Amino acid sequence: MSPNQRDRRRDLSKNWCPEGESFSSAARRVSQSRIDALHHEFADAKPGEPRAAILLHVFTDLDPTNADRQIAGSPSGDGVVDVLLTSPSAPLAAPEIAEITSSYDTTYEASSANLSKFEKKILQTYQGHSSWKLDLNGDWHREKLMTLAPKVAKELTHLDQAGTPSETTPLSISPHVDATRCATIGAPTVQTWSRSAGVADSEEPYLEALSCYLSTDTTIQKKLKKLNSEKVRHDASRVHLFISMASTGPHGALLPTSPSYFTEGTFTAPAPLTDLWLEGNTGALYHWSDAAGWIFHSLTPDDTPTD
Repeated sequence: MSPNQRDRRRDLSKNWCPEGESFSSAARRVSQSRIDALHHEFADAKPGEPRAAILLHVFTDLDPTNADRQIAGSPSGDGVVDVLLTSPSAPLAAPEIAEITSSYDTTYEASSANLSKFEKKILQTYQGHSSWKLDLNGDWHREKLMTLAPKVAKELTHLDQAGTPSETTPLSISPHVDATRCATIGAPTVQTWSRSAGVADSEEPYLEALSCYLSTDTTIQKKLKKLNSEKVRHDASRVHLFISMASTGPHGALLPTSPSYFTEGTFTAPAPLTDLWLEGNTGALYHWSDAAGWIFHSLTPDDTPTD
């Protein structure tokens, strides 16, 4: 079966899981000074943690604390949970805890180092304020990415300064690259992914494939073991796992590209999770809780004026 055959049989615009509050709406409750403080709080954290902490803050109304703080380049604390979440209105209440990880494969990442260099090269000359997701077509590996980067940066700057609205269909900016504006959370970012990502290669329903990944992946198992231990130590009321989902590599097929994925199959959450968050720079954040099941939050820009 071809990689796209499974998705062609499904209408990804239908049978969605429920939609929660958008980032644009929820972020209105958060001051810029608080966002800046969180960037400072997680300045020494691992890549991806500042973004995850901000998203958790916006959608839970809880205050994140960097519990696994590194000092002077020292390794992270052995067995220390990444984030403590506390209620600003009830400081004596039991905290919630969160681990932040990704589904990226380190071996694949090493072979794809040029993509990271490509993104950095773009950001060196990009003069806009928006974040962008870049879709690379099947011939991208044949292109000299370092030569292409300044051209992409110039075109993204033009699109941003022209006020090009958020689009559901990517904008073509070169024969090899399409771009989609994303929500800017902190400093502008550029992230690349393969157009074939997020397409499963078997008949297995998405939620069952996701459940299998959570129950078998070595990295996830280590995170769950830590969460189980830290839940007892902190007497935590809820336990969160936040995963930045890879768009490429061995787990790229798990990238959630439609809310319809979360009505396909049966999801089994591993203990001790009460909350699971999935985000892959696709314009949506997916959240499972033991109380409400799956919902999604739109992360795309919202031009609706504040009342």
